This record gives sequence, structure tokens and C-alpha cells, in this order.
Amino acid sequence: MLLEACRFLLIRLDELDDPYIEYSPSWYDSINELHEAIDLMGRINVPVLTPEISNTFRERRSYLQEESKRIADDLYSRIMERIGQSKNRWGRYDALMCSPYLYLQCIYLTEGLPNSLAENLIAIDEAQNLEPEELRLLKAVNKDQAVFNLYGDIKQHVEYSKGIDDWNELSSIIPFHVYEMEENYRNARQITEHCNKQFDMNMFAINLDGSGVHMMPSEKNQYDLLMDIMKKPLKTGMSCIIVKSQTEAEQIIKNIKGLENKVQDLTKAPSSLYPNRWNMMTIQQAKGLEFETVIVFDGRMTDNEKYIAYTRALDELYIFESAIPLKSKKAMIFNDSTSEIIKQKESQKTEKTKERKQRKKRTAAKAATIGKTDSPITGSAASDPVSAFGSSDGNDSTNKSANNDDIKSKTSAAPSLSVKEFFESKNLEVIDARKTTGFLWVLGKQEDIDSIVKEAVSLYKISGSYSSGKTTKFKPGWFTKTKK
Repeated sequence: MLLEACRFLLIRLDELDDPYIEYSPSWYDSINELHEAIDLMGRINVPVLTPEISNTFRERRSYLQEESKRIADDLYSRIMERIGQSKNRWGRYDALMCSPYLYLQCIYLTEGLPNSLAENLIAIDEAQNLEPEELRLLKAVNKDQAVFNLYGDIKQHVEYSKGIDDWNELSSIIPFHVYEMEENYRNARQITEHCNKQFDMNMFAINLDGSGVHMMPSEKNQYDLLMDIMKKPLKTGMSCIIVKSQTEAEQIIKNIKGLENKVQDLTKAPSSLYPNRWNMMTIQQAKGLEFETVIVFDGRMTDNEKYIAYTRALDELYIFESAIPLKSKKAMIFNDSTSEIIKQKESQKTEKTKERKQRKKRTAAKAATIGKTDSPITGSAASDPVSAFGSSDGNDSTNKSANNDDIKSKTSAAPSLSVKEFFESKNLEVIDARKTTGFLWVLGKQEDIDSIVKEAVSLYKISGSYSSGKTTKFKPGWFTKTKK
């Protein structure tokens, strides 16, 4: 009877299809040893187990009981380490977007089906953000018996992020029928009609008129227009400014001097929404939220991102179609002294140009002097122009500084490295998927790579966002569409 029970248990363990076996080999080593022990018992034709075999069973049982208490946690930890994650100061792993699915997968593979009854009906909202493997796991955990109702909008899936772009990506997992709702119960009539025209849709507006959709003229200064909007009293309900990336948010804050206290920048430090301020956030942060009034800077957004941003507005929508300039490092101050500041900057620029020209003349004069000497330059001095110049008189440090200044000015004006080479020179992991997905990824947590990313943004005049996706195997990172 004992032998039959053991054999049945091992058969069930062998049936587990575990793709993560490499992460926990000790568990399977123990199962193989049990196989050998049971085979040995079957060959021994005695009515009572020997003390040696009995002790082996007791030891293995104790080991497996202790191991089973932590094997799911241990498996999850090993996988997180293999994908480059490390524990925080509290000794825990920061949750990724895939963490709930991954942990459930670990439990399912190590402990099998749950003891409780399976669910009969599972309803999932925002299903466009569901990965096919997540749905496959939920189906398996519920013994393939559950009925799934999925609610979502494919147009609200941000490209290259977690989720699907077509419902047919789930057809191999569950059979389904698609029912499309053509009524819009959320947005004011003008917003619904604008989306119909912009995205070739045919939604029927249920709501009444709102305060309208305002297309902001591109020929005017967009910061002046933004400040005019922000000076108006806030309406009842939440208000929001939606941007493509944190870099754009920083640029806006720099250019609205005197009105910063009216903006809560959630792109830097996500927190609760503020009812008495403009909540600034990215597309990813705004998904699933609603606001009475929304301002959208959509110059760098895809169609799906624009659709998400527009439909966050319930009553009034402002759209800035021009891309936010990212070249300026300092904020523009919109007052009567603006022209004077510009004149001062131009004057400083002219003086610096004169200084560079004078340094070049001095350097050329030194070179000419050395060229007239009878003795040839040999050794290390011949291979190092700076050393050669320094050997002619006592002004070595002055000339070396002048040459270095020229080199720095040339580098800042036209970087010799590509964007990819720049990040690699900083010892960061880079995934160049621009030929397939259009994006260059730099892997790492925002707090670890943010200073280097900002340096690249300033040096190459590029923009990007922090996220994770299929390309990075859901490792955190920063991506950009630049071709530089």
C-alpha cells in the first residue's frame, strides 16, 4: 500500500511541466533519489522495511517538507536574480509589471492546482494590457473550466508595452466572440466627435455638450498659451496635463516661471492626485483615469497614445500639436526683460568665440616656432603634439588648457559617438531594436541611470521615456526613437 502511494505521488510529480527546472535543481534531484529508493523497495521481498531504508525515507520526507515551505519563494528569487533584479534595502525585490503573474506561475509549477474549487466566471477589465501567457496561466489554474469575459479597448494599448495589439493573439488559448460597444458614455459630445474624425471611428456620443475641444495654434508661443490657460480658475473636479515623457514635463516646468506652484509633477514622484492643481503625468500614468479638464502635448505621441490622452478628458480638452522643444537647458522668462537677457547671452557668446580664435592663433604660432628649430622632435614628444609644444617654453599648462578647451567645445558641438556608443561607454546595457520596433533601449532602474540619461538628452537633443516591454523582457529601462 505504501509503495503504491509513493509511486502515485511520483507519477504526479513527473507530470508537472516545469520550464523553470534549471532554477531549482535540488528539488528534482530529491525526486530522482526517491525513485531509486522506491525501486529498491520493490526489489526487496521482505514484509518489514529495514532500518536503513526507513531512515532514508524519514530524512527525505523532512527535507521535502521544509523545502516545500519556501520553494515557490526561492524559485521566484532565483528568476528575479537571473533577469538582473536585486533586493532593496528592506531585503525584498521591487515588484515588476510581470511579478504577480510570475509568482503565481512559481506557485502553480511547484505546488500544482489549488485545493479550492475552480472559478466558474472570471471578468478582466483593461484586457488589452493582458499578456497571452497570463491568460493561459489563469485558465490552467482554474482547471480549464472557467468562462472568461474580457473588457478592453485595443486602441488604448501603448505600442511596445505589455499587452496585445489584436484580440486574435488570444485565440489559441480560449475560443471567444467579439462584441463591440459603439456608444461612448464617458466623454462630452465634442471630444467623442473629435476622436471619430481623428482616428476614423464611429462612436455614438451619449453625453451632452461639454466645454469643447481647443486646438492650440502652433504659430504662437506654446508656453504663453499654456500659461494663459493655467491662469484661469480651476473647474470643479480634477485637471491634468499629459505629456509623452518625463523630459517633456521637465521642460514645461522650466518654462512657466511663476506658475510652478499650480502644477503637481507626478512624472518625477508619483503620488496622490491633487484636486486644486494641474496634475502633470505621462501616458502610462494617465491610463484608466478621468479628469474634467485635460491639456495634451501630443507632438511626439503615437495614434494610440493620442487616443488615450484625449479620452481622459470628460468635459474640456486642450491639444498642443507642436512637439515641445527640448534644446533649451534654461527656462525662458516671459516678461519685459526677455530681450535684454537675450542680448546679454549673445554678447557672452561673441566674447567666447573671440577667445577661442585667439587661443587657436597662439597654438598655431607655437607650432610654427617648433617647425623652425633645427633639432627634430623624437620620442614621446613627437607622438604627442601637446607635449612637443610644452617643451618649447614655460607656458606648457596654458597651451595644454587652451587645446583642451578647443577639444571640449568641438565635442559638445558635435558628439563623435553615436547615442548607442555613448551609453555603452558608460557601461550600461543597450538593446538596439530600431530596425524592428523603432526603439533604442537602455536597461536599468530610473534612479540608477537617470543622470546618464539626462546627460544624453542634453548632449544629443533627444527625448524618451522610462518603461519596460517585450523587447527588454520586461526589465526596467529608458527608450528613445532617435536615429543618432
